[in-house]
Parts: sequence; C-alpha cells; structure tokens
Amino acid sequence: MVEVPQLALKLSVDIKVSSTLRTISHYTANFGPRFSGLIVPKLALDPQILHVEREISSAICMRDTDGAGLDPDVAKHFTAVLRQPYKPDDDEAVVICAALCEWGHSDLPRGVSVVQHVFGLDTEEKKITFFHE
Repeated sequence: MVEVPQLALKLSVDIKVSSTLRTISHYTANFGPRFSGLIVPKLALDPQILHVEREISSAICMRDTDGAGLDPDVAKHFTAVLRQPYKPDDDEAVVICAALCEWGHSDLPRGVSVVQHVFGLDTEEKKITFFHE
C-alpha cells in the first residue's frame, strides 16, 4: 500500500446521502481535471479568502469487457477522482460551497438552504456574521 497524504481519492460509493445516491458521473470525472488544469489557474482568486481543491486526475470505466460502451447510469458507479485537498490552518474554519446551496428538504420552505435553516441565518446581518466568524 502506498500512502500519498497530499492527495484525496474520491470514489463512487453506492450509498444514499440526503436521499441521493452518491455517484460520480463520467462527465464530472472527465471535466474536473480539465477545469482544474485549464480554468482554475486563470481565475483571479485571493487565496486568503477562497481555495479551490484541484482535481488532478480521474479514472472512468467507459466500456465493458467486450468493448461495448457502458450506459452512463452504469458508468457513474465506476469512477474515481484524485483531488488535492485543502489543509486548513488551526485557526481556520472551512465552508464547503456545495453545502451552502443544498436545499429542497421536505421539512424546509422552498428556497431555504439547509445551512440557513440549521444556523438560523434569516437576516443579511446573520449571514455576514456567519462568514466573518
């Protein structure tokens, strides 16, 4: 076994999280490394404020043993992505952007994100304070 602590391996895992089956489409696995290599370096990002975890490589199963193309609904169960994870300093808090956009739970009003609900971010002032803290 080889340890590579500077990389994170993201695999399709056939489990449900928040009522969604967690898979990685081959479109996403193909796009991530290209976006990370071609687009991210061109973005004007302040690394003191925002860090993008780059996906440096991916593996995709596109064909069966006979060479026939796999249906995308099958291929999404056989993908992997190598990512360079962000290592926060001891005094940093990490906010995963996808979590800010998760909404649609049955017990929440339409358009209210889970983060807004859980942390009671019902005013602009509370939202600003949340990010400052």
